Amino acid sequence: MDALTVYTSSRTKCRIGSSNDGGYVIEAGHTYDILISCGIANDITFEEHFLTLNNVACLAYDGTIEALPPSTNTSIQRITFNKKNIGVMNSDTITNLHAEIEPYHNIFLKMDIETFEYRWLHTMSYEQLMKYKQIIIEFHFPFTDYPFHHLDVNIPVREKMYVFEMLKKTHVLIHFHANNCCGTTEYNGTIVPNVFECTFIRKDMHVDSGKNTDPIPSALDSPCVNHTPDIALAHPPFCWTHS
Repeated sequence: MDALTVYTSSRTKCRIGSSNDGGYVIEAGHTYDILISCGIANDITFEEHFLTLNNVACLAYDGTIEALPPSTNTSIQRITFNKKNIGVMNSDTITNLHAEIEPYHNIFLKMDIETFEYRWLHTMSYEQLMKYKQIIIEFHFPFTDYPFHHLDVNIPVREKMYVFEMLKKTHVLIHFHANNCCGTTEYNGTIVPNVFECTFIRKDMHVDSGKNTDPIPSALDSPCVNHTPDIALAHPPFCWTHS
């Protein structure tokens, strides 16, 4: 669980996107080469808001929809939509993003791809991960073997947990929010959410301010499922108030 230790952000945080599912808390005050957004569905509020605040282009990927949701926000003119899912190879319907990220060095990545995040992260090298200045990923069921259906292939827990060790080498986890859609489980004696959103900042951008002592959820967070209580976490490795 050490790889999921949440640290204090060295900059101001802000919320980008919708007030419920589809909105995320990020560290403010950075500049980027590009926004890469993986997983759109019917909500483009994050991309609209982010592009309003940052004068960059966006590459958006989602093989489950035909086009971006309708929008009157002029920022969507900077979005190039690709009807492809994220995976471990390249085809007419799948990309592993290896070629796409090559020209960039300070990428903002937003990813919500329904358990495919694990196998994709396994394809990333240290050098490729270092191209991402800030990362938001929603992780699905990392602590259980196979509680989901019609999503990705079965992945052992040890292989899913390895991606957090990978990210720990290049990035710092600065924000953690449990998705209240799917409850909690116990893993190695720790109560953990089954689905959760992580915000990572690249290590060279982070000033060490110690482990997180703020409550989870924070004042910037909002329940992903409306009218359902958020999941509170007041224990390590998420919150270190009483450590």
